[in-house]
Amino acid sequence: MKNLRETFRDMPPDEMREASREAEIAEWRASNRFCGRCGAEMKPHDDPSECALVCSACGYTAYPKISPAVIVLVTKGDKVLLQRNTHYKGVVWSLVAGFVDPGESLEDAIRREAREEASIEVEDIRYFGSQTWPFPSNIMIGFRAEYAGGELTPDGEEVVESGWFDREHLPEIPRHGSIARAMLDAWIVESRKGDREEAMRLFEKCINTNDLELGRKLIAETAAFDTPVSPTPLYGAEGYLSVVSLMRKSFPDVQWKLLDMVADDKTVAVQWECSGTFNGKAPFAGLQPNGRRFTTTVMNFYSFDADGKICKDVAATGIAGILQGIGAIS
Repeated sequence: MKNLRETFRDMPPDEMREASREAEIAEWRASNRFCGRCGAEMKPHDDPSECALVCSACGYTAYPKISPAVIVLVTKGDKVLLQRNTHYKGVVWSLVAGFVDPGESLEDAIRREAREEASIEVEDIRYFGSQTWPFPSNIMIGFRAEYAGGELTPDGEEVVESGWFDREHLPEIPRHGSIARAMLDAWIVESRKGDREEAMRLFEKCINTNDLELGRKLIAETAAFDTPVSPTPLYGAEGYLSVVSLMRKSFPDVQWKLLDMVADDKTVAVQWECSGTFNGKAPFAGLQPNGRRFTTTVMNFYSFDADGKICKDVAATGIAGILQGIGAIS
């Protein structure tokens, strides 16, 4: 069992499941050599397909018992609750967790553990996933929840420290292979995705108002943008907004409306609605201003650097809609 504990997290999923099954069945057989009712010797079930032991005297049948435990990642705004338990080795911080008591639902167990370990209330409980944990025969059932009230206070016995942490200032957390780490990794990706979505909403404001100061916060200085108006790449917020300014010379009222977006932790795909009136002072695509108005949809793909700033913008479609709208092409 000691060797299994040391290697369990590093196993591929199939090996992990098989090792869990073998370890739990071995533990169950060792713990059920004698009947819990009458004390007589237990024998394997006559049907080899049945994973069961039968009492040789009273006929009591025992099946493997799994002890369910809940583990919950609690968030408060952009922060996650982590705590240091007396059972952990070193200074690892992890999530609220505990066994399910008789008569409890999984949700009830989460609420109770949050109260007992951290003195807080939680809400919006939702399932994340589960992981077998054969030490000796548990299953960890993971949930997400939101902070609902109370002053965070460790119980001082099982939990010695607790705190709210944002993703940039996490203490030492469980290593890969545990459900606790999987939940934390998923939360980090989700929080970065939220950052990207918020960045694009601000970017919409930036390009519609030509806000250079905001642009510098959103666009990396080294970001290079290839455009038809320049033989060489344009860099940073200044370069990007200079293209927008050139477009406004032909379409003074041009605006971009964010229709939809799909984001992960590194990229965002955005569908824009772009509209404007061709009544400016500058020609466009060789055509003189004619007062015609266009509305088209544009798809752009944005990449972000390690600092969370836009470093690349690839436009997939859109220019044809503008040219059709102003009569440059049919």
